[in-house]
Amino acid sequence: MAVRTVRGAGAGKKADDVPQPRGLGFNKVVESVFAVEVRVEDYLRLEKELSLSDATRPEVIRAAMNRAQQNASEAHRLYIVAKVEFELYETECLRYMAHFREEAIRALKADEGRAKKDITEKDVSSKLSVLFKDQVLLEQERREKSSKTVAHLYRLAELWKDRAYMLGAMK
Repeated sequence: MAVRTVRGAGAGKKADDVPQPRGLGFNKVVESVFAVEVRVEDYLRLEKELSLSDATRPEVIRAAMNRAQQNASEAHRLYIVAKVEFELYETECLRYMAHFREEAIRALKADEGRAKKDITEKDVSSKLSVLFKDQVLLEQERREKSSKTVAHLYRLAELWKDRAYMLGAMK
């Protein structure tokens, strides 16, 4: 997992100064869960292994059930890591777009001589789209693709959970 450089308010604080969840070894579990690197190879393997070829013999079912339980756990870890990454991306996107939003607000105030409180969110969004159409479009595309990828990874985790359950019922 990549280490992030923190800038801005509170950046001077040490990691020990920032409140963190407590509990017996909870932080170690968090580190262990998020140590997984989201790799395309893992995703492709999980997609490929969803198909079960010969599920007639008990030993094949038993082996498939064990593998399905492992894959369900791995798929869920991929989902939660992707979910956290997406939420961090959303925060970064807000920071990135803040400059553009301020420029749009300045332009709205200059164009129409309005006070900041008279400017609506819809006004700002419209002005952003006019002034910075490439940036707005690019960020919207990234946000949508990232969001849908998280949803897809959730579905993959659910499929593996269901597969493990169904195989358990077959044995």
